[in-house]
Amino acid sequence: MKCPKCHKEVEKGSLYCPYCLAEIPWVREFSTVETLMKKEQQNRPSEKKQKTEIIKYFKHPKRRKLKFSRKQLLCLLLCAATLLGFFCYRQLNTFSALYSRAKKQYAQQNYEEAQRIAENALDKNPKNEAANLLLAKSMEKSGDKQSALLVLRPFIQNKTVCEASYTGGKDQRSQADPEIC
Repeated sequence: MKCPKCHKEVEKGSLYCPYCLAEIPWVREFSTVETLMKKEQQNRPSEKKQKTEIIKYFKHPKRRKLKFSRKQLLCLLLCAATLLGFFCYRQLNTFSALYSRAKKQYAQQNYEEAQRIAENALDKNPKNEAANLLLAKSMEKSGDKQSALLVLRPFIQNKTVCEASYTGGKDQRSQADPEIC
C-alpha cells in the first residue's frame, strides 16, 4: 500500500502513514480470480498433508501386516473351490438346466443320454408334461415303445378326462384334476 499524500510504502492494514501522519483510506479487497486461486493453493497443502499421513500410516513399520502361511492359503483356496463347485453343481442340476441338456442330446440324436438326463430332470419336477414327452420320444427312438406308452399313459388319461369334463357339464369338470386340465 502507498500513502496518498507522500506516496511512500506503508504497511498493509495501517490507518495512518508513519511518515506524514496522513489518514490512509481503507479499501475492501475484492475477490478476483487471482485471489481465489491463491486461496485455493493455500487450501491444497492440507490435502497433500492428509495424503502423506495416509501413506505414512500404511508404510509405518509397527503396523501389523496380514501374513498367511501356506497351509492357511491352501485351506482358504480349498474352501473357495468347494463353495464354487457346490454352487455350480446346484446351478447345473436344476430342472431347467437338465431339461435343456436333454433337449440338446435329443436334437443330436443321442437318445440314450437324452433319456438319462430327462429322467434326472423328472426327478426334480415329475409332473412336467414337456419333460415326460421328451422322455417318451427318446424311449421310442431307442426302441422301447412299451416304456414310452407307460410314461405317457397318465397324461393321455388325464387329457381325455379333461376333454370329457368340458363337454359333459359342470359336475364332471369338478372331478377332473384342475392342475392338469
